[in-house]
Amino acid sequence: MSPQRARPRRAAVAAALVAVLVLPSLAVPAASAQEASCVPGVTAWVEPACAPQGETVTLTVHNGTEEFLVLPSSCLWQAVFADVCGGPFVIVPYCLHVLTLIPPGESLSSTWDQRDQDGNQVPPGTYVFSVHDLCCVPFTVCGTCLSPPAKYGEVSYGTWDLWPRIDTAGGMPVPGNADFAITLSFAMGGAPALLLLGAAPAAQGFGWGTLYVSPAPPFLTVPLVLDGTPGAPGEGSIVIHAPVPASPTLLGLSAYAEFLVKDAGGPGGLTHTQGLRITICGP
Repeated sequence: MSPQRARPRRAAVAAALVAVLVLPSLAVPAASAQEASCVPGVTAWVEPACAPQGETVTLTVHNGTEEFLVLPSSCLWQAVFADVCGGPFVIVPYCLHVLTLIPPGESLSSTWDQRDQDGNQVPPGTYVFSVHDLCCVPFTVCGTCLSPPAKYGEVSYGTWDLWPRIDTAGGMPVPGNADFAITLSFAMGGAPALLLLGAAPAAQGFGWGTLYVSPAPPFLTVPLVLDGTPGAPGEGSIVIHAPVPASPTLLGLSAYAEFLVKDAGGPGGLTHTQGLRITICGP
């Protein structure tokens, strides 16, 4: 992963994704909940991962540590964003300035009714719960698209115990969606990276972590250089535009993605994201 590599052009990444999609993929069950790793020992998830419009969305945070988890207000989540963490605000709840405690080994849940700050039903698309300074948890408000992008596996930790996040933006992966994108955030600033794309998932361990994309053909690697201040932990990010061709023959096909990022604080000098399953679905 040489830092001299140029960022890929949009057409090159789109072609790589299509090359994976048009070949047979290994089917896996759709996830019932979108899960995210927060600070070490703390996890959060949203149910359902793909919520029909108007259905209540439930966020749960589990404290797997041996100490109390202290939240700075009465709210479990501090905001809902559109598309990506830190994107356009959808709603900021009213919260009391009192501490909320989650005991060791216990969970706490909170709901959202899919209404924005003005009380309007939000449209289908990708949304993100911001759980204070702990993590961001993406989920989908669905139309008829019942197989939203879903993460699987675990992250690896790098400098300052930070880890990179893989997500999607630009709406659902439906045929003809020219805005669909794969995103990476909270990585090492300015670092070289690789986007791995394949037609099947994997869980193959190495000294640097776990390969979550099967190396069996078709298996493609896309070299990248991340945005952000070089050497600044957590500032690395990139948006990989991957327009979905307007072809109904892609419906139901899946591609699998994972990012590897150079980080001297990670195992073998690398960190990696979770795996991400992207299934082309109906609008």
